[in-house]
Amino acid sequence: MIRKLLNKAMNHRNAINPKNAKGFTLIELIVVMFILIVALVLSANSFVTVLKNSKQQSKIAETGMEKIIGLEILKWDIEQAGLGLPWYVNDLNNNGDYSDDWGSINGYTEAAASQTACGGGNNIDSYNDATSNAPRAILSGDNVCNNGSDYLVIKSTVVRDNNEAQKWTYIWNDGTNNILNCWSGDCNNPDPVEDIQNSTLIIAIKPKQSKNAERVLMTYGTNNDKYYSRLDQAVANYTLQPNESFLLFGIGPDNSLRMPFNRADYYISTNNVPARCASGTGVLEKAVLSQNNGQQTTGGTTPLIDCVADFQVIFGIDQTSTPDGTIDCYSNDLSNDLPTFDAENVRNRVKEVRVYILAHEGQYDPDYTYGNNTVRVGDSSGLNPCVNGATLGRNFNFATSGITNWQNYRWKVYTLVVKPENLTGE
Repeated sequence: MIRKLLNKAMNHRNAINPKNAKGFTLIELIVVMFILIVALVLSANSFVTVLKNSKQQSKIAETGMEKIIGLEILKWDIEQAGLGLPWYVNDLNNNGDYSDDWGSINGYTEAAASQTACGGGNNIDSYNDATSNAPRAILSGDNVCNNGSDYLVIKSTVVRDNNEAQKWTYIWNDGTNNILNCWSGDCNNPDPVEDIQNSTLIIAIKPKQSKNAERVLMTYGTNNDKYYSRLDQAVANYTLQPNESFLLFGIGPDNSLRMPFNRADYYISTNNVPARCASGTGVLEKAVLSQNNGQQTTGGTTPLIDCVADFQVIFGIDQTSTPDGTIDCYSNDLSNDLPTFDAENVRNRVKEVRVYILAHEGQYDPDYTYGNNTVRVGDSSGLNPCVNGATLGRNFNFATSGITNWQNYRWKVYTLVVKPENLTGE
């Protein structure tokens, strides 16, 4: 049967072109095979290139999404710096001065002593305001971390990643000594989602005590030395005069509070760095200070951006003798460029925060070469420094950074320009 079919096919071919009755020659077959092999090789190389580029672009897109989320978290935290912070404390020594009683509050403390972060011998308790000062909403360490990167500290009630710490409400005396605490506007039907829970620890702040004492932290107890309460005890603990109201801010579900606020520190960590990151880079982390022990606990640490080589922070400052709300100059270090580095000057004079983050996109690419030995992390022009000749940010030198194979990564400087919404003396 097969032979018949072959004979039929050959007879048909001979009938069409009798001159080709002998069939294909060996040379013709070799030529055809060579052409097929070349085509297959070219197709294989193109497929490998497409697959490699696709993998690289996929990693770039993935890291891009991660960075967007991390930058949004950092931006929101900076915007909310100072939210819920008390400016003064209730007059515990009855001398009419509401600014000298911080040290009299029982239990007001902050970061545990001798705890370091981000290398470089950076002690996090050096950013404490407790026990005798009002909390500064934002502060930083200039070039104190690994490879000369910065350290940023933000204090507010909402900087903690906890639902209860994101909420606030108020209680008020309706004029007849009837204290209303209707968190959602309905005294009989509290909302378990929107309302602060009864077990949540809160602080109470009086919006205005006098012309020179606003946002006063209220105390209670036998010696007026307690500054926090459970929500369900707030009405009993705090005494309100007729038509007086207190703001209540949720701080957290801890057993006790060290601080009448929450605090988060931001820095480049070299722990748990993803394998795709260049050797010598780190992770920009947000570390929330524990209210229980003042430690930067693992559970309170959130990775924001991977593969970070540098992190620089610059502040826009109002330096006029009477602050008018405009930016006069920019500073790397608030402690040097504010008249006094205290809570009042921070909230009155810090008008803008600029953050610069040097990180790479995607992963190692042996076929890519980054062309610059140095990268400007910060503004090189257009910003007026508070001190003549001061450098705003720095030139990051890859050659001396200790980053391995830095030429084979796609580097990018991410910039945030944020105007804090809760820093105001008004």
